[in-house]
Amino acid sequence: MPPHCQAVNRYVNLIGLMMTIFASYLIIPQIDRLQMRNYLSLPLFPKFFWLLCLFNIAYGQQKRNYPIIDVHMHAFPANWLGKHSISFCEGHVTEYLPANKPMGFNELLNCDEVISGATDSIIMHKSFQMMKKYNIIKAVTSGSKMNEWKKANPDGIISSLMFLLSDKISPDSVRTIIKRDSIKVIGELGPQYEGLPADAPAYEPYWALAEELEIPVGIHLATGPPGGFLMGFKAIRGAAGNPLNLENVLVKHPKLKVYVMHAGWPWIDNMLNLLYLHPQVYVDISYINYMLPKEEFSLYLKRLVGAGFGKRIMWGSDQMIWPESIKAAVESVKSAKYLTEVQKKDIFYNNAVRFFNLNMN
Repeated sequence: MPPHCQAVNRYVNLIGLMMTIFASYLIIPQIDRLQMRNYLSLPLFPKFFWLLCLFNIAYGQQKRNYPIIDVHMHAFPANWLGKHSISFCEGHVTEYLPANKPMGFNELLNCDEVISGATDSIIMHKSFQMMKKYNIIKAVTSGSKMNEWKKANPDGIISSLMFLLSDKISPDSVRTIIKRDSIKVIGELGPQYEGLPADAPAYEPYWALAEELEIPVGIHLATGPPGGFLMGFKAIRGAAGNPLNLENVLVKHPKLKVYVMHAGWPWIDNMLNLLYLHPQVYVDISYINYMLPKEEFSLYLKRLVGAGFGKRIMWGSDQMIWPESIKAAVESVKSAKYLTEVQKKDIFYNNAVRFFNLNMN
């Protein structure tokens, strides 16, 4: 080969090597960084052919449409909060909290970033559109419109029963509803909204029933709506959201399957403690994945994953009357550079299949 061609070939090899190193960090961890030694021994044309394949793989990973199971969705009516077309402030809701001022959702969430559906039908169909767009193949769904959603989308909706003690639904009634409506999950349980801890004696018959029927339970343990007390949730108490309040329940009912909704935010240390001691407990990252500032959500999720609990974290949207919130909730995980592809797949899909014992064949 002429000297000038040799020089060009050396530069091409160097550029190709640099491009390969860069591209290899974009693709899934399971690929063995292209076995660099073998790559360097390839002739010029195969090198660039292999490089082109690599970038196609990398691009495909970035555009990947992950299969997703939403473990926390609601089928609420459009007037759930007493007024239609209520907006919320995605990712920075805390910035809109006035100091010691009575308010409602409309006064607080006034940034007009995402608007609720005007009718029940719009909310349902828009939610289904978002499910299709983001490849959400199943959604654990509760709320007063749940049976209507299930009828409209029987393959996509997993029926879940949501109630409070104030609803005055007895354990026997819960048993009847579970059988009648083919309920697969109990949740969202919300003792915190009643100022009660998870181990309140009044909830004991329901925990016992769930263990007896081997039905998973999702419980709200976190905070609640921002400024919740001033917004009309008069009984809500922050201390009642402590995840460790669930411990006595787990000790008394060791066969109970529970997932802590909203991952117990902001009680990260107590949440890790509970996960460490009780392996039957999972968490979902709903609501916090679109309502918290991205930095705060990332720090919280990093702590959960970094502590070794990546196999017990499930994705949820907590879609209420804002179907567009699903987009931000998906992107919060999909765009997380600190998560591997395996971890993303687990959070989006695999962990939920395992926890709910789903037959996805």
